[in-house]
Amino acid sequence: MIAKLIHTFRSQIFGGETDNRRRHRRVVRRTLLTILKLDGDLSKVGEPIWAISSDFSKGGIGFTCKHRIDTKYVRVTINEDNQSMVGVVRHARLIDEADGTHFVGIQFFDDYHAHNGG
Repeated sequence: MIAKLIHTFRSQIFGGETDNRRRHRRVVRRTLLTILKLDGDLSKVGEPIWAISSDFSKGGIGFTCKHRIDTKYVRVTINEDNQSMVGVVRHARLIDEADGTHFVGIQFFDDYHAHNGG
């Protein structure tokens, strides 16, 4: 478990093995977010979720939260300036079983469609 957590941490903070797949440079930035899970019609599912950003790029955002993200789409709102963007969940995984922390990476909706022919 600890080896997996260290590998996950290094990949998130230092780029690790994932750097070759990235289209956009990441900037580490911690700020409070509000996450809304969305269904296939981009309608709200459930209650808002509080999260903390870990990094931003032109194409997406990474964040941690105490809830499992089990939808394909989310709306992320940056609380300090109330900016909002819809994104596609690219990965979501439990990173701390003890407190239920999940790490989620999303690709902004417009960037996703530009690179996936949609």
